[in-house]
Amino acid sequence: MTRLGYPRFYITNESAQSESRHPGVACHECHLGDPAATDAPRAHRGLLSLILLDHNLNPVEDRARHYPAIRRAGANRMFAATPKDDEAGERPGRRFATFLYHDRNRETLAYDPAINAKTCGRCHEKQTEQYHRSPMGANLRQREMRGWTPPRGAQNCGPSFADAPPEQALPGGAFSRDNWTKLRQELSTPFTFEQAKTQQKLCNLCHTGCLDCHFEPSAQGATHNFVRKPDSISCVGGGRGSFMCHAGTERRRGNFYLGGEFTEPPGMPPDVHADKGVQCVDCHATGPGGMGHLNRAATCGGCHDSVERAHAQSAHRSLTCAACHVAAAGGYQWTTWGPGELLGQRTPFRKYAQYFGLFSPPLLLRDQRGMWTPMKVWGNSVGGIKNPAPPPGGLRFRWPNGETRDAYVELGTPGGALPGGRHLLWLQFDAVSHPLGKSRSCESCHEKPEQVVNVTWEYRDTQGAMPFLGSHTVTATARGIAISEITNRSAMTLLPGARETDFALWRVLPEAFQAPGDYLLPATVLHLHGF
Repeated sequence: MTRLGYPRFYITNESAQSESRHPGVACHECHLGDPAATDAPRAHRGLLSLILLDHNLNPVEDRARHYPAIRRAGANRMFAATPKDDEAGERPGRRFATFLYHDRNRETLAYDPAINAKTCGRCHEKQTEQYHRSPMGANLRQREMRGWTPPRGAQNCGPSFADAPPEQALPGGAFSRDNWTKLRQELSTPFTFEQAKTQQKLCNLCHTGCLDCHFEPSAQGATHNFVRKPDSISCVGGGRGSFMCHAGTERRRGNFYLGGEFTEPPGMPPDVHADKGVQCVDCHATGPGGMGHLNRAATCGGCHDSVERAHAQSAHRSLTCAACHVAAAGGYQWTTWGPGELLGQRTPFRKYAQYFGLFSPPLLLRDQRGMWTPMKVWGNSVGGIKNPAPPPGGLRFRWPNGETRDAYVELGTPGGALPGGRHLLWLQFDAVSHPLGKSRSCESCHEKPEQVVNVTWEYRDTQGAMPFLGSHTVTATARGIAISEITNRSAMTLLPGARETDFALWRVLPEAFQAPGDYLLPATVLHLHGF
């Protein structure tokens, strides 16, 4: 193998079986190819291997010469496994963005059930069937987002641009025209299927397969290491970057568990349980549906039984544990979907979301079951909408039956036709459950009946404008909720060709991010404390 230029690829069946703890499994049972062939070209025909991606998410041919094996380097855990220009590097190199495991479709970048059927699924048939029926395996929540309008409403992650809904999943994970066709009916701006596919490739990075969770190459060079119980690092991409698995949703929710380099702003404290070595799957265990049916909600009673029983009898029994024990949420504080460059091509739907800052303390809101839970609230907009939408309405939960606590308020299409067309606005309410830590103060809830959150942020996108600082205030009262006092605290310098409506609609419509409703904390609790 050294003579052929691949010295790292010398491995025997025996060593692979030992590392993977899969006795008796031959190479071709996981990597395919032709085990009966006597020459390399035929033996490697159809071979499955690591998919190295450039910064436009295109697979790099002859990947092995650029990145022969996964090598963990640098102290930054989020980027530990990404290809770097040098071994001491902390972030991806200039040539490559990340990589995917071989159970992905090379065209769509999504997890491919057809590949699984030929590999993991041959031995783990029951687990595979369970996984494909699970919300995670079916990519259910994202696939339910089929447009910018109800029933699910506009959403910060965007719709499923070129993907089939779960009940119509296509063989091989192929791109679908169904949602793209629906989207075009909502739009006044041109949007080609090629553009939709580009958007979908980025979304598909979070469509996990078996290897994303259970394959864990070690820092000691064990390239075939598998684990039964995934660790928390695997839940945020296993060191492959900031847009893999839950690392991306941590940017959206500011719902960080591991803290440190996984947070925006970076360096936020970890959840108290992460500090004690508790892994995500210790609390979010597999449910009755089997593999992939991880419990979204986690109760504290398994470890804190006496506290949970006391809480159930207390004046705060209608508050979730997170309502008191989450003091701040990071991540996005504004999002505008507008024209720009995405993966090397123009699109009407570049997501300008890198308004990174702190939302502290989270807003408290009743969920579908009447429990007060912490929420991060921020303004969103999307341009190029064809038809006017009604003015601000009431709060809606995306899944009214309680599958998630996430909610939104549609703000309509104020301002008429603007550069970039008509813009749909909404407030996004994302439930926050981490990081759990020392309880927030009593005064943060009981000092006054209104809820007021002062938010600071920094714009750090590479398009639209040079980096700048800003802030705003979120006020929730008996009359409604509003984002006000929006200001940039340092100069905003537009980049060539950019417009404020592309990336900062709050500058153009600063009074539009408000809606009626009752967001006061319970009066009975306030009266108990003399208010």
